[in-house]
Amino acid sequence: MRLLLDESLPWRLARLMVGHDVTPVQRAGWSGLENGALLQAASTTFDALITADQNLQYPQNLATLPPGINLFRILRATFQSID
Repeated sequence: MRLLLDESLPWRLARLMVGHDVTPVQRAGWSGLENGALLQAASTTFDALITADQNLQYPQNLATLPPGINLFRILRATFQSID
């Protein structure tokens, strides 16, 4: 699975996702993109966006995005809470 790791999460989280192709937003060159633009960009290349941003779906309408992007939210954005 091709996963995009949002800049709201520690990049070290990628090493816990063994068996998946994980790319941090920074490495994709999308640092600082607004939420709607990030979702649109991610939907063209990735299967899922992993984020800690609790407001990501607002104000953009997720129904307007191309099918195929999944959004996963992690409640605590520290590596220690995930590891």
